[in-house]
Amino acid sequence: SVDSIAAILSVEQELSTMLGEIKACAQLLSRRDDSQLWILLQEDSMRYYLPIASQPIRSRALTAAIKSLAKEIFSLGVRINALQVQPLVEQFDATTWKSVKENLKAYALKFKPQTSASVAKLIRALLEVPQIPLAGMVIPIGIGFPESNL
Repeated sequence: SVDSIAAILSVEQELSTMLGEIKACAQLLSRRDDSQLWILLQEDSMRYYLPIASQPIRSRALTAAIKSLAKEIFSLGVRINALQVQPLVEQFDATTWKSVKENLKAYALKFKPQTSASVAKLIRALLEVPQIPLAGMVIPIGIGFPESNL
């Protein structure tokens, strides 16, 4: 259908743009020793409960692209990883969070939205680890992930 083709072309364009940006950043970082590049991805399994812009095919394509590119860039001394972040407190007003609270109990019994400040502190802590032993990883950030935990 026309809608399907438009969606595929949109994902292709977005993926190409993102990969170009990551490549440019990695090239700049390759001039230094022990560089890290962290990509933030929106965790999208909550699209059924919250009004987040989500396309599962887009999320999977971005994840695969990051993992693939990380393998190529690692030889240049750049570690690329991603944080797959659940919706943050600041993304929705109190009324929205309250309206989905009961449904989220079914999603993940321990789910609790985190603040952007707490995620920023985590990113800062990760960046401060010299020769971080991670490359090509997609780390889930949040409480109550339904599919994976560290």
